[in-house]
Amino acid sequence: MAVKDMPSPWARNALRFNYEKPEELNRYIWRLEELFSKNGIENDKTKIKWLGTYADARTEKELEAMPTFDEGNFTAHIKEIIESYPEASNEARDSIKELKRIRDAAGNITCQDLGKLQAYKRAFTAEAKRLQKEPALMSNHEAIEYFLKPLSDGFRKKIIDKLDIIDLVNPDAENKNRRPEDRFPLEKFIATAISIAHAMQKHGK
Repeated sequence: MAVKDMPSPWARNALRFNYEKPEELNRYIWRLEELFSKNGIENDKTKIKWLGTYADARTEKELEAMPTFDEGNFTAHIKEIIESYPEASNEARDSIKELKRIRDAAGNITCQDLGKLQAYKRAFTAEAKRLQKEPALMSNHEAIEYFLKPLSDGFRKKIIDKLDIIDLVNPDAENKNRRPEDRFPLEKFIATAISIAHAMQKHGK
């Protein structure tokens, strides 16, 4: 992707972060990463520079003084920033608690419960995406285990069996001997679950 010009930090509607509102740090980072993606910014050192560009002068100096600033690793720098702001760290921990609450409240979902599964998917995905953004606080494997827990044993087996078949018929698939949780992304598990539930509803089984 060609690199485009990032928005001016002096523009009226420019993205901003102020040290007096630390609770907005995670949202600031999330929106900044959207800008990087939109404008083709991929270089870590460039990303690190822009982190301070849209912040107030005090925050910019604090970020530049962090050990990870000169190391040039964007993910490591983000992690250090978040860990230095209790408000941001607490928000991340709250997201994990919320994901557990969503999982535990879902109850027993069978492959016939399409409506219940769709509602669970919406709530679960919203929190899981936040936790899997870099620096990820939850691995793909962990997220899949969370997602599968409220599903019935039979439903889980159908999902894993279907994913195994996909690999068997795919000549380009690698690591076929590994567990599906280690071969497929969370999105694939969710899409497979929805597909199975749709098919069960269609056939009335």
